Amino acid sequence: GALQFAGGCSFSSPYPGAAIIAGNFGVSATANSAVAIGGSNGVASGVGAVLIGGGTSYGQNRAEGANSTIIGSGASRAVAAYSSIIGASSGQILSPNSNYSTILGGGNNEMSATAGDYNAIVAGL
Repeated sequence: GALQFAGGCSFSSPYPGAAIIAGNFGVSATANSAVAIGGSNGVASGVGAVLIGGGTSYGQNRAEGANSTIIGSGASRAVAAYSSIIGASSGQILSPNSNYSTILGGGNNEMSATAGDYNAIVAGL
């Protein structure tokens, strides 16, 4: 069943192990063991993906890769497995072959044609 918190809104997900906790508009967890906590306008759709806070009205946060993570970002998308985007605006890890990659801070950063794992962008524009 759904988790319940006093003063907050929580929703159940039909996927085993998935949870949506205190999210605002447009927050969902649509894969097994995916978790979306707080924020707005975000989707955790990769198996084991985590989405925490953040969100904007102009673009959706999307943790799509298996075990990918987005924390406190806006309009960001992580497609590669085990990838992470933390505190970035419009950060994009679009290559599914960029596993274990990260974007930390900054704005409008994109990894789209990277051929290989373990890439990083730190506080860049």
